[in-house]
Amino acid sequence: MGEAKRRKEQDPNYGKVAQKRPKAKRFKFDPKRITPTEMIIWALLFGGTAAVFLGTYFWQ
Repeated sequence: MGEAKRRKEQDPNYGKVAQKRPKAKRFKFDPKRITPTEMIIWALLFGGTAAVFLGTYFWQ
């Protein structure tokens, strides 16, 4: 509490200055942020899904 009192004595507006609101981030797909592990997981999931669809098509 001593630090806050000292700062308040030096600057009467300490703690009263409005902070800028953070900007709302819009969803933006950035392929640079995808890790190699995520790429492998997505490739396996996509490959598995494609295999199921192709398998059911040919096994009719």
